[in-house]
Amino acid sequence: MDRIYYNKDEFIIDRTIRDELHLVRWDSIDTIIFGSDVIYDDHSEYIIYLNTPSIVTLKEKPWWLNKITFFLRSKSNTKIRIRDDFNQDFYQFVENIASYLGKEKVINVLYDNRKGKIVKTETHVYENKTVFIERGVAEKSSQLRWKMVYDRFGRSVDEIYERDRGI
Repeated sequence: MDRIYYNKDEFIIDRTIRDELHLVRWDSIDTIIFGSDVIYDDHSEYIIYLNTPSIVTLKEKPWWLNKITFFLRSKSNTKIRIRDDFNQDFYQFVENIASYLGKEKVINVLYDNRKGKIVKTETHVYENKTVFIERGVAEKSSQLRWKMVYDRFGRSVDEIYERDRGI
């Protein structure tokens, strides 16, 4: 699993499987967007848009296949994705970056938007077990399912979507 380390100049994504370190400077971050359950309905991710590519380096003793693929991979990407199923520091990410980026409003990444509006709650007792069943109606919305975590220029998710023709 990947790890994220923070210091005053940058944060470092330690990609263990690839034996890589991605160094992202705080002043290179333009936008951070959070998507809850947008990949396969059970994985969430952050997308970080950069104005300059992150610095990607190999670890000290990489596996031989990682050495080969490192030189074949493009290192000029200005978009980084951090997924919850690959990163063990995923749910602490917003709290940790808030002090470095000067962001006061922290979004709730644990909110489950699939429940919608709860219509009915039932309680059933089976032997010694109590089971609560919540029935809900999904909220229909024309808005994108992404939430803005940080934007240097105060743009919305819709503006980023229009600019890039997708997320």
